[in-house]
Amino acid sequence: MNWLFPRHALIGTVALAALAGTGCATKKFVRQQVDPVQQRVEGTEKTNTEQAGAINKLERDVSQVDERAQEAERKALAAGRDAGRALNEITRLDGENGTLGKRIDTMGQDTQKRMGELHRSLDPANYKIVLEENVFFPFGKSALGPEAKTAIDAAAQRLGAMGHYDIEVQGFTDSIGSANYNMTLSEKRARAVVHYLATQHNIPLRRIFVLGVGEAQQQDKGAEARKQARRVEMRVFAPQTTAAFNTPARGTGQ
Repeated sequence: MNWLFPRHALIGTVALAALAGTGCATKKFVRQQVDPVQQRVEGTEKTNTEQAGAINKLERDVSQVDERAQEAERKALAAGRDAGRALNEITRLDGENGTLGKRIDTMGQDTQKRMGELHRSLDPANYKIVLEENVFFPFGKSALGPEAKTAIDAAAQRLGAMGHYDIEVQGFTDSIGSANYNMTLSEKRARAVVHYLATQHNIPLRRIFVLGVGEAQQQDKGAEARKQARRVEMRVFAPQTTAAFNTPARGTGQ
């Protein structure tokens, strides 16, 4: 069988196919053009939303800062008013006592004068002997006996009235025995006196200078001379202002 299409039918079919192909191509082209624009629009909307949120936060922060600034200003004004009232009160008090400044100046001058006197009194060149006391020991002994303690007690009582003083403690022995033995014994005797002063009379150690001399230098070698040689000498030095009220004294011991 021969199938024969009329010419106009064939032309119509071809035309329909062409139109269908053209329609598909047009939709694809439109999508290619529209999609990027749509994406940019959506991105812009997102950015606008984020910026709007940031602006709102910034406005809240600015509002808080402004509130704090206003509070600080109120406090500053209140402090200024308090300072003004205090200044007025000071002015009033100063007006009631116009001699206050002069009195302060006078007190300052008196203080400087007294400080100068104190510095002069502490100058070692102004120190002199105000008290001497001898503490005696039995032969070969360094322990303090009752009479030795009594002599130290008497000297310590006089120290209580002195503000500034130094104590010189020197230990001696007689001529019997070797030089090394006598040196050691003299040091023990001196330390015994220092220990008694510190523990029984609370004399600061920084005020005491101790020295063991050894054998005392003496021409007389008799028994009485040796007895006098077995001793510790205490000398108290004080400023001349203190010395005026303390007459030097020397203990006789035994």
